[in-house]
Amino acid sequence: MKKRGFLFMGIGIGIVATFLFGMIACYLDPDTIVVGEPQTFGDIKIWAQKPSIVDGNKVPSGLYQGSHRKIWMTKDNIPFLMISQNEAAKTAGLLLLKNEHQPILCLDALEYPGQWGQAIYSSGGEEIDKPVGDVLVDIDFDGHFDFKLVFDYDGKNISRSIFIDKAWQEIEHCNIEQGKAAIGEKIYTFDPNSGWLLIEDD
Repeated sequence: MKKRGFLFMGIGIGIVATFLFGMIACYLDPDTIVVGEPQTFGDIKIWAQKPSIVDGNKVPSGLYQGSHRKIWMTKDNIPFLMISQNEAAKTAGLLLLKNEHQPILCLDALEYPGQWGQAIYSSGGEEIDKPVGDVLVDIDFDGHFDFKLVFDYDGKNISRSIFIDKAWQEIEHCNIEQGKAAIGEKIYTFDPNSGWLLIEDD
């Protein structure tokens, strides 16, 4: 088998876990402050937060790593939607929540106007850093899931698969960032127009 320096299972899983579960680790973080009074829309409250530490050497924790401010929407004081913004006042991402500890859907905003990157869906878990069940990734935001991780009740990853020929195929290695995966000697790359394509078969 050829060496595959681009294939690191940990990178693929790490990106998903960090994006999905690390973003909400500080719902009311001490390094954030509420901006103005919450606005209401019926029983929905809309309010903004920003880091109280924006300069200096200390890096804001949790959500504010790479994010300048955020908008929260809550229903009955329970958060269900969060939109993050970078320092250029551009949308960085969107998070749909079951509650403050359980993200269900994450969207990654692209630099191109009106476009989104990968979407990550999860059934959630009782603990922020321990996903349970299936985590599904739509890499190019076209309405079709392309990558799947399965976690047990202890938050341990037990399988990972890519969607090929209208079925889920378990894989051995992956790198979501580079859009590459391996099943045995077969190497696949992800194409936004065609999905996963076989590029190498030893």
